[in-house]
Amino acid sequence: MNITLYESELLDENGKLFFKRSVNCSFDSKGDLIVYCCDIGTPVKSFYNDSGVEFYIVIKENELPTLRLLLKTQSNSEELLAALRLKFIGENCFNDIKAYCTQNNIKHEFSVWR
Repeated sequence: MNITLYESELLDENGKLFFKRSVNCSFDSKGDLIVYCCDIGTPVKSFYNDSGVEFYIVIKENELPTLRLLLKTQSNSEELLAALRLKFIGENCFNDIKAYCTQNNIKHEFSVWR
């Protein structure tokens, strides 16, 4: 199951894509929670010298009970994804999830792909 936490698209004055951000969550085959953010467009090209960049947060399965407890959800994966969607809203949701994990001592991995 995959959910979208945030999606935004900005066009330039000519109607062409200027910037797009998409933040999604899903579980991998090992049961780890993957939160990923994809940014594409002109600002990304200027900053990273590439047309797109992806950011990942991986929360291992053994850390999920703590996250579920804090978000007051059951062990159901769908409920956890729904709770994330309710708590983390807007264009900063990816960074907010990362900060929430750090503040609550939930071990997670952060990586960037470009």
